[in-house]
Amino acid sequence: MKLAEGLVPKHESVRWSKPVLILGGVVWIIRAGLEVVVQPAYWNPQTPVDYAAVAGTSIALFLLALGVWSIHRNRKPQGRLSKWIWYVGVILVCGGAIVTGFANFFEDWMGIKAFGTFYTLNIAVFVGLVLAGIGAIRATDVSRWTGWLLIACALGLGTPDTGGGFIVGTSLILLGVMQKG
Repeated sequence: MKLAEGLVPKHESVRWSKPVLILGGVVWIIRAGLEVVVQPAYWNPQTPVDYAAVAGTSIALFLLALGVWSIHRNRKPQGRLSKWIWYVGVILVCGGAIVTGFANFFEDWMGIKAFGTFYTLNIAVFVGLVLAGIGAIRATDVSRWTGWLLIACALGLGTPDTGGGFIVGTSLILLGVMQKG
C-alpha cells in the first residue's frame, strides 16, 4: 500500500503510545508509593530507597514527556486557538519534563546542586499539562477525557509530597488504555 507523501500511518504512531503511557503511569504510582510509605530523602540520597526515589522521579518525568509526545503524534488539532494552545502545552510539557528529569538526576543522584535551578522548570510541565488539557478538551479529534486526564496530571504533579503521583499515574494509565492499537 502506497501512502501519500508526508503521511504517517496511524498504526505506526500509536504502536508505542499505549505501553509508554501505561509504563509511565506505573512508575508514577510506584514513586508515589515510595513517597507516602517510606518518605525517602531523595534530595540527599543515602540508602537504596533514596536512590530509587531519585531514579523513579527522573524516569517518571521522561516517560511523562514521551507519553504526551505520543499523544501529540496521534493528533490532528483543528482550529487556530486550539492548535496553538495544544502545541504550546506539548512543548512546555515535553521540554520541561526532560530538563527537569535530567536536573533531578544531576542534582540529587550526582550531587551537583547547581542543577536544582533547572528543576524549577517543573512549573513549565504543570502549565504545559494545563494548556495541553485545555487544547484537548476543545478538540474534535480526541476524546475530551484526554484533556481532563492531562489536567488531572497537572494537579497530581502539583502535590508530589502528598501522593499526587498516584493521580498522575492513574491518569497516564487511563490515557494509555484510551489509545488505539
